[in-house]
Amino acid sequence: MNNHTSTSDNLKTMLAEADLYYSQGLNEEARLICLELLKLTGDKSHPFHTEIESRLKKLQVDGMRTVPSGEMDFTTSLEDLKPEDLKEYQDNKFSSCIGLIDAGFYPEAIEELKTLLEAEYRPGVIRSKIGESYLQMDMPFDALEYLEKALEDTQLSKDERLVVLYQLALTHERTGAMPKAIEALEQIIRLDPAFRNAKQRLEGLSQTAQKYGRFYYLIRNQLLSEEQLGRTKELAKQGKKSIESILLNQFGIDKTELGRSLSEYYRCPFVEFDELEVGTTPSCVRGIKEHFFRTNFCAPIREKSGILIVALDNPHDLAKTDNIRRVLKAKNFQFAVSLKEDINRFIDYFYGKYSVEGSDDDVFEQLDLVDEDTELEEEDDSLASEADSVVVQIVNKTIEDALQRRASDIHIESLAGKRGVLVRFRIDGDCMRYQTIPYNYKRAIISRIKIMSNLDIAEKRLPQDGKIKFKTRSGRPLELRVATLPTTEGNEDIVLRLLA
Repeated sequence: MNNHTSTSDNLKTMLAEADLYYSQGLNEEARLICLELLKLTGDKSHPFHTEIESRLKKLQVDGMRTVPSGEMDFTTSLEDLKPEDLKEYQDNKFSSCIGLIDAGFYPEAIEELKTLLEAEYRPGVIRSKIGESYLQMDMPFDALEYLEKALEDTQLSKDERLVVLYQLALTHERTGAMPKAIEALEQIIRLDPAFRNAKQRLEGLSQTAQKYGRFYYLIRNQLLSEEQLGRTKELAKQGKKSIESILLNQFGIDKTELGRSLSEYYRCPFVEFDELEVGTTPSCVRGIKEHFFRTNFCAPIREKSGILIVALDNPHDLAKTDNIRRVLKAKNFQFAVSLKEDINRFIDYFYGKYSVEGSDDDVFEQLDLVDEDTELEEEDDSLASEADSVVVQIVNKTIEDALQRRASDIHIESLAGKRGVLVRFRIDGDCMRYQTIPYNYKRAIISRIKIMSNLDIAEKRLPQDGKIKFKTRSGRPLELRVATLPTTEGNEDIVLRLLA
């Protein structure tokens, strides 16, 4: 009991001493006493702990708003300080920030550290301390921003740089960015192989990452088991397919998650084919044979701000990237990883061979040819209803293919006699043959387009104009302007203009 009373009296005496120093403007001395008191009281269950924490917080924040005492009063502006006095003030303020961090007042420390950063006081060290505080608050992505920026400061000493790199490695590991964590550890070892446990951490991370390769993200996030990965490799070998396609189609791995895994491994963006987002064909494609892109599993997908973005299946293949640089001859390249299936879709799109998945590619092969001895009544439009399903497929596929081939117009021309209907696409000013549709579908095709554009299907002697609002199977909206033109033998031609 006497010991407990004696201890409490000692703590009260020290606290009174701190108050005395504070009242005299000796903030640093008061702060040191409070820090010592925190150590003596131990955990927060001690009756004095909360009171000392509160006193220290007030002391730290109030003390950082004063200037060095010396010969000046406390109303002196910072702008009026001599350089040596300003440095003393900033040093004291930084020391107080460290005290706030030690005491667990991280938000307050960050607030004050940012004022020092604005004054350009030791920017690399200040950013590292802000990053450290965010880490303590379990805000790793905020920490990354400041830690990465801290490394840009060329004034950092070797020891300071090592500390920042180590914190960066730990933060990347916490966020799951293992390749970046490995990179930071490698930098540490180049500077000092004996620094802390960096070498052991690097060996551990490298062995795990190498074991699972580009699928480590999936394993680490429990989206794929080690056994499943092994089974996937067996199925890919047996079916002569890519591991990625097996993961997507047989193991139900989400494509976005697979892309994240590839992006993390190759340390570059992941891109996938999206018909709605594909822009114009990059100029560098012109003059290059399609075979080059097929054999190298690559596709230039976009030119942006003087940079050519090229998607390929393995950005780590230096022979392949060197070949791309040599052939495409762009000034600046940015490589991205993509699935082989998507790369082929990009190539199909740029060379006019892409068709929407699920479309009836053989619809024209399904058409029944008319027997030349069969007589068809010229005014009979019954075929429009009898073959409605096939006719709808024909018209829809024609529009879809015209869009994919970047046609400006679709020309539907009724041929004389029983020669059927010639469909042509205007591409870059030239009319190119697309399909010849049998004669017995001619009236049905014309009627279908008239219905879609709200025209009078009975009117065949006068020109008509209309408009179609069309939506592709992938959901892309398209507008077409329609014009009919009467021709000989009671036939009609139609021109459909594709509008953006």
